[in-house]
Amino acid sequence: MLGSRCDSFWRCTFDRELGIATRGREWRQRRRRAREVDLSTSKELDTTAHKAGINSLDLELVENRYLLAASADGTIAAYDVSLPSKCGAMQQHNSVFSKERCHRFSISSIRWYPVDTGMFVTGSVDQTVKVWDSNMLEEVSVFPCPGHVHAVAMSRMATGHCLIATASSDPQVRLIDLLTGGFTHTLTGHRDSVWAVQWSATCEWTLFTGGCDGAIRVWDVRRAGTLMVLDQHNAEAALQDMVVAATAHDHGGSQPAYRCHVASQMREHLKADWEPGGKYACQDACTSVRWLAAGCARSEARGFRKDASR
Repeated sequence: MLGSRCDSFWRCTFDRELGIATRGREWRQRRRRAREVDLSTSKELDTTAHKAGINSLDLELVENRYLLAASADGTIAAYDVSLPSKCGAMQQHNSVFSKERCHRFSISSIRWYPVDTGMFVTGSVDQTVKVWDSNMLEEVSVFPCPGHVHAVAMSRMATGHCLIATASSDPQVRLIDLLTGGFTHTLTGHRDSVWAVQWSATCEWTLFTGGCDGAIRVWDVRRAGTLMVLDQHNAEAALQDMVVAATAHDHGGSQPAYRCHVASQMREHLKADWEPGGKYACQDACTSVRWLAAGCARSEARGFRKDASR
């Protein structure tokens, strides 16, 4: 009885290290997080400047202090989340600046310039991307797009370029160069509207996009064509990497038996998740793409396959 309990304990421990969550543990985590989530009782942002729903937020990384907010009525506002406007039992943060009717229609995305808070970028369903001077609160450049703009993104580690990636209702991803003030080139590969764009956190030339066609594509903006495409049937390489990682842990004589258990369990896990209908298979529109932590990046990259023909 004691041996079976120890074996179960080590299996659960290694499963957590490998990211394999059982249904029971997943359910307990969801219940715990839902129970612990609560509104802040010491901090409040005054959003009276917005007359409609807020669609996008972005916190700058220079000081981690100023938060941009864009709403459906075309209003832009910035908040100082470190220095409250009024102190007391509830710290109130009023907007540092706000401007109405920045776009004709709803603002879908807003992003700070990564290395300086003197500029930010907005995208709207009025089919335009605008670059703003945050000191003068005036638009510096306007770039017309062929469809509703769903997202804009700038690389936070770029040193060799100053590109803005735009996702719109057009299948092509367009790149705007702030140095030249125009569109440099387009990335063709999606078969429907593009909903999400995200620059890599490790390579300044790598871009991730997700579209309404259910595809997640990886691009190298220095070359033509798609670099990689999400493949829901080719997870064997990821399985081998996980098995090798599992065998790196040595826990005495019980280790060989556990290696077999890990391999078989992960094979079933990957089969269930990466095949059509699995939770990692994009069967519908991909609406958001985010770069994961460093420990998850390699396993996620294994979920993509090289596809030179697309």
